[in-house]
Amino acid sequence: ELSALLSPLRSYPALAAMGCSSQKTAPVLAVAYPYQGEAVQFREYVGCTIVEGRQNGDAVIHVPLLDMNVVAHPGEWTLQSLSNPLDEGSDGELKIGSSVKLPAQDPRLPDMRVRWNESMKPLLGTFGVVKKVDRRDVQVEASGAECSWDIELFPATVKRLCKLGCELSIGNCQKAVQCDVCFALHPIGSSMRSCSSHGYDLCEYCSGRSYTPSEGDKVIRGPTYNSGSQDGTPYSEGIVTGKPDVDGFFAVRWESGTLFKYRGPPYQDVLLARQNGLQGFTPP
Repeated sequence: ELSALLSPLRSYPALAAMGCSSQKTAPVLAVAYPYQGEAVQFREYVGCTIVEGRQNGDAVIHVPLLDMNVVAHPGEWTLQSLSNPLDEGSDGELKIGSSVKLPAQDPRLPDMRVRWNESMKPLLGTFGVVKKVDRRDVQVEASGAECSWDIELFPATVKRLCKLGCELSIGNCQKAVQCDVCFALHPIGSSMRSCSSHGYDLCEYCSGRSYTPSEGDKVIRGPTYNSGSQDGTPYSEGIVTGKPDVDGFFAVRWESGTLFKYRGPPYQDVLLARQNGLQGFTPP
């Protein structure tokens, strides 16, 4: 196996282009673009890290099990943030008639678009049957009651589908994209789950995969950003200046020089800037 890794690596076909667009105008998903420091799977090896990303999609990857770096072509590696985790779907899927696990206790509940009420509290973390699926929320019957829930509050172990039941393809966007659930704009290079047949795009946050950026990362405002003009011009970039505090807050210094703190998961106040491309856009 080691000798095979050291031999010249062969090319694989790039991931098929998938429908994902800003303003729903054109397919813009393609092979994942490698970003330094991201967790990836290289062939059968998980827990690897990108040491260097290249414009053509190649990546220098550190493989801990082999204690070595290898150069991999597109198709030989997958961003773990884009891979379906082994337990995705273990708590059901958002499809009419399916048994599904409801959201657990979450600080975002009072701000749900479908409106939270205390009668829903006993249902948290239980299972119910999906009765209706809309673009942004799902109606579930549990314990004799039918309630609607925002899609982004379901755990990542619940599989998301197109509202018409289609499987969602996964890839990186080559243009700015608006998520159909949170309505947030996402920068070039963001991972999205999409149904090109019905023009449906779902971001990682709304798939239950919020994350905390690392110290030194470039970021822009994200789906749960609610801090007005703290970032100056919308979608200007900031730098994460340190690790999260005990409450999960981390600081960002914006291009204007201002420094503010933002919430970590389950919120997504900021996103990795990636290749950005949102400068000049008006927030939804």
